[in-house]
Amino acid sequence: MVSFILRRIAQGLLTLAIAGTAVFLLIRVIPGDPAQMLVGDVGDPAMVASMRASLGLDRPLPQQWLLFVTDLARGDLGASIMTGEQVRDVIMQAFPVTASVVLLATTIAALIGIPAGMWAAWRQGRAADYLLIGITSLLLSVPTFWSGLIVLVIFSVELGWLPALGYVPLTEDLRAGLIALIMPVGVLTLAELATLARMMRSSTLEVLRLDYITSAHARGIAPWSVLLRHVFRNAFAPTLTTLGLMLGHLLGGVVVIEKIFGLPGIGRLLVDSIVQRDYPIVQGCLLFVAFVFVIVNLIVDLLYAALDPRVRV
Repeated sequence: MVSFILRRIAQGLLTLAIAGTAVFLLIRVIPGDPAQMLVGDVGDPAMVASMRASLGLDRPLPQQWLLFVTDLARGDLGASIMTGEQVRDVIMQAFPVTASVVLLATTIAALIGIPAGMWAAWRQGRAADYLLIGITSLLLSVPTFWSGLIVLVIFSVELGWLPALGYVPLTEDLRAGLIALIMPVGVLTLAELATLARMMRSSTLEVLRLDYITSAHARGIAPWSVLLRHVFRNAFAPTLTTLGLMLGHLLGGVVVIEKIFGLPGIGRLLVDSIVQRDYPIVQGCLLFVAFVFVIVNLIVDLLYAALDPRVRV
């Protein structure tokens, strides 16, 4: 088990190294000059050149990359070109917003979708199964931006039950914070619930066809006991992988939800920084998302190995 963990950690570090280099290169391919944006419409080449020198953008690309790696090794993500704030501080302000939305949505989706998928597989070919397939197909076909706008119009504009925009930290006011998260969390939950339910249904159906399940029924074990004690563990392993990938993806991909509901999270920060050509913020956000993604997948790999010992071999 120790060698398995060390291999996964080494793979994670290699992934981060590749991701960091890719982020550094891709950021500089984006059209636009941050020095020109800071100077504005002055049109003075000398002033633009001076600004580029102060930002370090006039140096050769290999030298810029070496400085980037050196600072990164020290845990220094640099400072924002536009505001001068430390990138680390800016990310730490935005991350709790995204994390609260993603973790709540993923938890609720898992608590509903996993049992629903198992129940549908257990009742294959019956009304419950067809109902789940129909509902999940409908949820998967609806784009998140469209469902978000519909929910916003109905519950905020028409009914006036929930605030349209804004975010209240849960540590400041738990009740107001939860109310502000109802709509964004609800929209994300519906989208991810469908994916988890379909995945769990498919995995459960495969396990139910195995010989040891037939043997368990032949020994007279109660159906619910077979489902929970014999089916769940093997059927949940593929769904766990999907859950980990989903969690990592959502941490960097909720920009649409954050834009619609006015949440100051990582996704919105990333898009705004790209528009402003704020290289340090963009690099910091992408590297942070990559780091979280690697950590989440490392945890999923370890849990998967605990569920299925064959993975460790």
